[in-house]
Amino acid sequence: LEQFIYGLCRENATREQANAAFENLKDRFFDWNEVRVSTNRELEEAMEGLSDTETRAQRMISFLQEVFETEFSFDLEAMHKKGLKVAAKALVRYGASNGAYSAQSTLRTFAFNTTGVASALNSPVAATVGQIGATWGLAYQRETKSIFAGAFYKRHSGFGPGGPGAIYKIAAGPDGVFGAGDDTVGTFVDLNALFPAANPGGADAHPATAGGDWFHDQNSYALVGKRGLGAVKISSDGTTLYTIGLNDRTIYTMPIGLTATAPDAEQITQTSVPNPGADCPGTTVSTLGPNVRPFALGMKDYVFYVGETCTGPARANQRMFIYRWNGAGFDQVLNESLNYKQGGGDMSNSAWDDAFNGAWNHTQLWLTDFTFDNDQMTIGLRDRYGDQMGNQAGNLNPASGTTYATQAGGDILRACSTAAGTWLLEQNGSSQAGCTTAFATGYGAGNG
Repeated sequence: LEQFIYGLCRENATREQANAAFENLKDRFFDWNEVRVSTNRELEEAMEGLSDTETRAQRMISFLQEVFETEFSFDLEAMHKKGLKVAAKALVRYGASNGAYSAQSTLRTFAFNTTGVASALNSPVAATVGQIGATWGLAYQRETKSIFAGAFYKRHSGFGPGGPGAIYKIAAGPDGVFGAGDDTVGTFVDLNALFPAANPGGADAHPATAGGDWFHDQNSYALVGKRGLGAVKISSDGTTLYTIGLNDRTIYTMPIGLTATAPDAEQITQTSVPNPGADCPGTTVSTLGPNVRPFALGMKDYVFYVGETCTGPARANQRMFIYRWNGAGFDQVLNESLNYKQGGGDMSNSAWDDAFNGAWNHTQLWLTDFTFDNDQMTIGLRDRYGDQMGNQAGNLNPASGTTYATQAGGDILRACSTAAGTWLLEQNGSSQAGCTTAFATGYGAGNG
């Protein structure tokens, strides 16, 4: 137990700084139970001299609380009799191995010109894991200084209190500054609760309790990209919020006004995602096949865009599609193959794979974001495998203590507009006049 607490002091600190903080904790508090029931401020003062004492205090209290609730004591000496892998598995149950427990920060805000990792890590905490859980899609409303964050399905990382269909609202307090102690954080809308039949975010297959088997989280591996919510976007005028239910593959349009007022079900519009037809195997004009996975959303000149990935079934079938809303339906504006060679020795690109792989890299490209700069488009591709695997976590066999690590291999691509109102992806570094020149590196769309 004390070794782990010392480790919290030692992170990003010299040995001398860690020793001083650790001894100060032991001197100021009667025992570790007193530390558990102390305030963050008391622990921060005891660890004076270390960086980011607020986060360290939150992590220490959460760790001790989890150990106490699981063991009914502060004795972890039994771990000495266990192998390293079994001990690591137990620490994951305590939320200690990767810091994924309730008081740990999960959303921070910093100025656009912030530089350096240290500056970012010391930036204000807008929300903790316990408040919003794993999220991905973000939108910001200037009028109310509110951030909206959508639930994201990631193996080994739990949802917030609103579950898989939640969008959270993090509103800065009267001072307009996030992390100043007067912010409000809570569930803005729960789409699963509003639309139970559609079940937009799907069910939560994570372990049911903090003491469950998060080390394996075996039921979540195949669900990444298929449950939870996709991107969250706000309209150009700030009055409408958009997201995608990944379980029902439906776009949800939510009027929120300039006061960020949560809508009820009758005010929310549901729109089926575009159908790419025969360009994605398993899909017909009338039926959206299982390989079509929507996620990305975009706004340009007050017009709404949506992006999808054709995930297989083979690597040669992988494509990405982007559509523009025309007021009554969607027009396809980009249709490009993702079957290209990435850098770093090909990165083992693969179609989406729901069977555990365990390799160092097994890239499964996933269109999750795109943004516009005048007539040029920057496209963000995420690697689904990184969200399936975690870091130093287990496989899908609850009896196995083997740990795995992975290297995620996403990509950033560029596209330029055409006179016809569509976009062409860069090919060998160039898609048309105004884009970059050719490089012929052998990697990337069109050889580089």
